[in-house]
Amino acid sequence: CSFHVGRADGLSKVLSGMSTFDQAVVRQVVPNLDLITAGPIPPNQQELIGSQRMKDLLNDASQKYDYIFIDTPPVNLVADSLMLLDESVGMLLVVREGETTHEDLRAAEEAVEQVGGHLLGVLLTNVHPRKGLRREKYYKRSSYEYGEK
Repeated sequence: CSFHVGRADGLSKVLSGMSTFDQAVVRQVVPNLDLITAGPIPPNQQELIGSQRMKDLLNDASQKYDYIFIDTPPVNLVADSLMLLDESVGMLLVVREGETTHEDLRAAEEAVEQVGGHLLGVLLTNVHPRKGLRREKYYKRSSYEYGEK
């Protein structure tokens, strides 16, 4: 999902002290959703993510918002998301059907466990009906029913 907000300010500028939270936040992108973009990629990205400023920002934001979602790079590629686990309730892994392997998923789960994080669950995206399944108002697969009856 893309919000097409095109803002120059973002999280990196807030954490670098070049912008404030209020300047960087895009309010009501859709009803009941505010957003802060990543901002320009700084040379010290991991340092900023693990900084006291990031902890303070998350603490302040938790006073204003019911839920805070942080979209990070894949767990298996960089440690950014793992660095934030101490400041969060847990991690929801987003995996793409047909691209994320079982080994990738296991490695991500192990990485979260190794740093004492809590895995909240897995969200499977890009799911397509399998060949051979009937495309009616509903179809049965195993003991579960999907769609309208």
